[in-house]
Amino acid sequence: KGIGGLGESALMSDWAAPAILFGMIGFLGTMTCVESAEAAGDKYPMCEVMIVDGLGTMLGAICGGMFGTTVYIGHPVHKALGAKIGYSLLNGFAFLFLLSSGMFAWLYNVIPGCANGAILVFVGLLLSRQAFEESPPRHYPCLL
Repeated sequence: KGIGGLGESALMSDWAAPAILFGMIGFLGTMTCVESAEAAGDKYPMCEVMIVDGLGTMLGAICGGMFGTTVYIGHPVHKALGAKIGYSLLNGFAFLFLLSSGMFAWLYNVIPGCANGAILVFVGLLLSRQAFEESPPRHYPCLL
């Protein structure tokens, strides 16, 4: 029956739109990050990145994860600060330790929400700056 057989499931009408939405968010997030890295001078093959993200998402789903994986955002900022492969490894091990030990929940409750918001605003401003620096002026209305 092909893809038409999906419509026979009663769950499909409830979950199709969110599934497509989350899929698009993951796809666009990865694509944006790869383009951002290319703007910083590092070219990665889009197809390979998408495949690895898909495999990571499937592995995460098998382990009970609800969200898809994507590459790091802010590659140009990390590169400008001199971060190399060690940064990614340290970040991965730090998250593994925090999540496995239960300290992540404690840390989440200790750090005030306004501090998290300030960090997100800062990251957003850095990404916006890069978007304006890398885009021709005729695209500025789309960035706003």
